[in-house]
Amino acid sequence: MRLKLVLLFGVLFLILYILFQASVITIPSINTNDSIVFDWKIPSLSKDYDWKISVISKDSAEALNYRVFWDRRYSQDTKMKEKYGEIPLGGTLYEISLTDDDRGYGDILEYLSAQFDMSLVDSGWKSTIDYGDWFISGMAAEGVFGGVLGFIKMDGTNIRTIARSYDILTTSWDGPGSEPECPCTVQVKILISDIEDLRSNPDFSDLNILSTPPLVTQNEQPKTNTYRKVEYGEVNGVTKPSDRKGWNTYTNFNPTFSVEYPIRTSGIEEDWVKKKTIFPDEHLQYNFGPPISAAGGYVWVISVYSNQNKTINQLIAEQGNQFEDRVEERTPTTVSKLPATLVTVTTKEDPTWVSKGLYVNLGDKIFVMSNGATEELSAEFEYFYNSLKLSNLIPIN
Repeated sequence: MRLKLVLLFGVLFLILYILFQASVITIPSINTNDSIVFDWKIPSLSKDYDWKISVISKDSAEALNYRVFWDRRYSQDTKMKEKYGEIPLGGTLYEISLTDDDRGYGDILEYLSAQFDMSLVDSGWKSTIDYGDWFISGMAAEGVFGGVLGFIKMDGTNIRTIARSYDILTTSWDGPGSEPECPCTVQVKILISDIEDLRSNPDFSDLNILSTPPLVTQNEQPKTNTYRKVEYGEVNGVTKPSDRKGWNTYTNFNPTFSVEYPIRTSGIEEDWVKKKTIFPDEHLQYNFGPPISAAGGYVWVISVYSNQNKTINQLIAEQGNQFEDRVEERTPTTVSKLPATLVTVTTKEDPTWVSKGLYVNLGDKIFVMSNGATEELSAEFEYFYNSLKLSNLIPIN
């Protein structure tokens, strides 16, 4: 009788074990689950241009300055903290070359910055990503006759970049402070890289200590990013002046910022323009105003300095230093969620001369916004400097 009971319990246990095993759902690993597809969300290129398409190797992409950079700045290990390097990525290259006689020549650079770049940002592509101990960034460099900007995105340990560059071939140029002479040719290249698994890179040999971010379905947004997207139009609660006929948004890269400026102001029948100048001391200047104001340096100015060349106090001391009786007033404020200082300088020698400058530090740069020493557009200028949005893209030399 006991033997029969033992056999009965044994059979029941075996049956229950088989049923339990059958009910267990085996979850595939992140590398073998092909049922979930990551959507990289690559924006379509404009059909207004006849793109030449080719496939290039990692070496060819690196020669074109299409690189992804990394460093270990977040490591707790002092030696690891000093490590840095590059991630080579090949892929598909799209190219066009336009002369100033070609349709679309005057719009191509605006297309890159105002449409293509912004569509990447809106699709979840980032300029920088914090990933464990690693800081990973795309390429960012700009000069008088060209520039390159790279965006990156990650899916788990997989990484990809989309980088675009332009080169302006000009007839002649007289140096800093002058405009190049045309006819000109603009060459534009866009690289959409292949997918690279960082675990195959020796520099990321200890990547397996990280908890890999989950795969993302096509209807979700990537979650690997810690880069703060610039929110255009968030203007410290300052209301746009009612006496205006629309405002434009200017977006610049390296340094990366956006700012709003009037299309046209009352009393002047000309639309405002923007002009960029590079000075011999390598500081940048962005001028805004109607063409009639060009002889006087336009109306408003954004200047960008390296804080290795000048301090904020040195720059403030230069504001209105042509007057011996200059009176300076400093007002702490906030712009683009960063602490800033609004400096107002006046003089009894000329009561109509009122100079205002907004000073803000970002990384190794100092941004200065000036009102042209006029109070005629005081409400507009207040909105102008409050509309400034800054992003700390790391420039790569």
